[in-house]
Amino acid sequence: MYPRTFIIVSMFVISILIADGYPSAAQDTNDPGKLIVQEQCTKCHNLRRVKAYIGKLDMSGWTDLVNKMVKNGAKLTPEEKDAAIKFLSSVPSPSALE
Repeated sequence: MYPRTFIIVSMFVISILIADGYPSAAQDTNDPGKLIVQEQCTKCHNLRRVKAYIGKLDMSGWTDLVNKMVKNGAKLTPEEKDAAIKFLSSVPSPSALE
């Protein structure tokens, strides 16, 4: 590839990335926290119930709620619990759980 073509292609790719923005962790479909929420929380609740709290709880609120669910029988390792709390507290909208 010629240097000039490489520069033009690189600038084009960078402009697309800047225009679209970089996906956040909460938007990443492979986010382990998202997968944990989708698989574990739905053992007792439907996602609509979880979505009702999106944007209403901060990290502390999600920590309290998830700890309550663990006391009520949710089977999460400490790592899964942390990943779920991190995901839930960073979700920009309920649609991120879909």
